[in-house]
Amino acid sequence: MNIHAAVGRRLGLTDDYIDKLLTLDPSAFPRGEWLALKFAQEWALLGGCEPSGELLQEYKRFYNARERARIVKLLRIIEFANYWNNTFSRRPVNPGFEGRSPLHCRYRE
Repeated sequence: MNIHAAVGRRLGLTDDYIDKLLTLDPSAFPRGEWLALKFAQEWALLGGCEPSGELLQEYKRFYNARERARIVKLLRIIEFANYWNNTFSRRPVNPGFEGRSPLHCRYRE
């Protein structure tokens, strides 16, 4: 199990809940929670860019603009904390990964 799961356990998450987070089975969460988690997963995989398609449309129907802005703000805080800890704890997950600016999508043409 990785460092994130270990921290989750210290914060009170059960192994069962961690497994649910890893698989993101839609039937394991209320629909709104699953949409936010799936959006977060896609957002992270896309390097901070908003996913597209039906997932995004349903996410936008479920959460209003203010709620979506708060979710993205939380994702950026999590990303920053991860970069911060990787830098100062000297334990990057992928030692060869140079990273990219969390704002890189903002400057795409």
